[in-house]
Amino acid sequence: MPSTSTAARHRRRRLLVVPASQPLGPGAWSRRSAGTTIVGLYVVASLLVWTPLLSAGIASAIHTGGDTYLNLNFLGWVPRAIGHLENPLFDPLLNHPGGLNLLVNTSQPLLGVVLWPITALFGPAVSLNIAVLASMPLTALGSYVLVRQFVGWRPAAFAGGAIVGFGPYEFQSAAHFHLQLSVTVLVPLLFVVLVWLARGQIPPVSGGVLLGVLMVAQFFVSTEVLATAMLVALMAACVTLLVSRRTRERAPVAARAAAVAAALAGVVLVWPIWFLLRGPGSIRGPVQLVAQAYRSDLLALVLPPAGLALAPRPLSHLTKGFSTLPGENVAYLGVPLLLGALAVVVWRRRERTVQVAGAMAVLTFLLGLGGALAVRGKPAIGPGGAATGGVWLPESLLGQLPMLKNLIPSRFALYTAIFVAIVAAIGAVRLRAALRPGRLRRVLPAALLVLCVAPLVPVDPAHKPFHHLDSIPRYFSSPAFLAHRSGSATVVFPYPADPQPVAILWQAQAGYRFAMPSGHAKMPEGPDHHVAYNPQMGYATNSATGQFGAALNRGRVPVMTGADRRAILAELARWHTESVSASLSWITHPRQASAELRWLLGPPTGHVGHTLYWDAPFRTP
Repeated sequence: MPSTSTAARHRRRRLLVVPASQPLGPGAWSRRSAGTTIVGLYVVASLLVWTPLLSAGIASAIHTGGDTYLNLNFLGWVPRAIGHLENPLFDPLLNHPGGLNLLVNTSQPLLGVVLWPITALFGPAVSLNIAVLASMPLTALGSYVLVRQFVGWRPAAFAGGAIVGFGPYEFQSAAHFHLQLSVTVLVPLLFVVLVWLARGQIPPVSGGVLLGVLMVAQFFVSTEVLATAMLVALMAACVTLLVSRRTRERAPVAARAAAVAAALAGVVLVWPIWFLLRGPGSIRGPVQLVAQAYRSDLLALVLPPAGLALAPRPLSHLTKGFSTLPGENVAYLGVPLLLGALAVVVWRRRERTVQVAGAMAVLTFLLGLGGALAVRGKPAIGPGGAATGGVWLPESLLGQLPMLKNLIPSRFALYTAIFVAIVAAIGAVRLRAALRPGRLRRVLPAALLVLCVAPLVPVDPAHKPFHHLDSIPRYFSSPAFLAHRSGSATVVFPYPADPQPVAILWQAQAGYRFAMPSGHAKMPEGPDHHVAYNPQMGYATNSATGQFGAALNRGRVPVMTGADRRAILAELARWHTESVSASLSWITHPRQASAELRWLLGPPTGHVGHTLYWDAPFRTP
């Protein structure tokens, strides 16, 4: 009969390794029904969150905002370009006449291909809404698969998936229709393959091929997320090598797999990477001019942002200004989850997985704080967009690296949530194994998981009004518009720049029949090909026409001079503009704007509803 000390050692050893393929004891969900149950719960949760959008109709409404319009335009452009045997990574119809490099922008071309059938049948708006609806449950499911590599109790893995898939990072990214940030299901799957390789559960060549395929796929969803995922994976590998002798022994095998993945991804991506860095419409220098303005606040971990079910207004009001924009304030974990994860790290401090996941949660949170510490306030930036105003932090070193200087610090919150979810799930499983069979064992671990997840539950994301798709001006379907040749240049008012770039949506709804200048996107300007930006228009190529349009967008009617008119008319001629349209119902001061445009272009050729239009040649008074 083994001694008490021997039995204790066996018990500790049993707690250290829990096969992911085996449920733990009574009460675990059966393998047959688990997949359906988990997917169903995640989908139902997403549908509940997006009830306002479903009520408005996924075929008839989208959220307002320039990024929403741009993502919808991209989703429709990619299948159209492929169908017409054109380059799907370059759009000549936006930013006319220079065109737009879609890899420089958040075009997610892989999603355009995957959603092609839906786009062809129902239009890009339905594809956009479906992508948003699916982003949270897909990320949750991918995170569940990752957490299952470390725990055998499926409810714990389910909670881990919910922490990531429905946490503030994923919720805010989806609520702002940032598809390149919200569709992150490939990130946890990429980590799953790395875990398999570290454990020797998959041959190096097969693992390398799978890893390479995931890297290529992620490149065509978001190059930024791919860069951060590779950086975090490298950090996790270094931490694992430090704490695990067995992993160090398998390092040569993992290195062969990494070489296979790099070779595969390099061959497939050599031309897209060249196109991103040196192709038409590429940008030299930083693409994100003030990335450090979007770094996490130290208190963002415990102060809830708006949009959560358990976020009292006095507390959420304190987060105003965190990370500059609400969509970047995504570091919140909540006090119960934070304390629970800390308790698990202390309790299970000798467990290798807890050591690695705990260390990585801390490191990724530090990266999210950016280059200088911000505490309870809008992050301060100095000359050149550098982080200032607080204690120096090591993330500022990333700004010295050419391929990483464009990373937005707050978005490392995705990885913090992943590693905290792993720690929390392991803690729940270990607690369950340590308790005697009975009601306490059945109830306590699940109750603690609910307590940790509850503060992260999102509610109505409709912080912006809906844009109803039937509000497109009738001019864009009228004979007067259709008389122009497809692809001809049209200058549209409201001008497609901040803060009202709705013409980007109209272009997609009109079937991409016209090209237009600007486009609320990242584009080069000048001989040095630096990113185009100015305070009046935002990210848009500067022009006299654009400055005039941006003033109208902001509710100001500029006083025009003869020199201004000559400059605008010269631009219209240089752009080979065939028509100008002004949808007065979308302009703040329609009567004054109409008078200015008549002075600029002469009497309009005609009108369709509330839209005036001028056809070339333009007759000036």
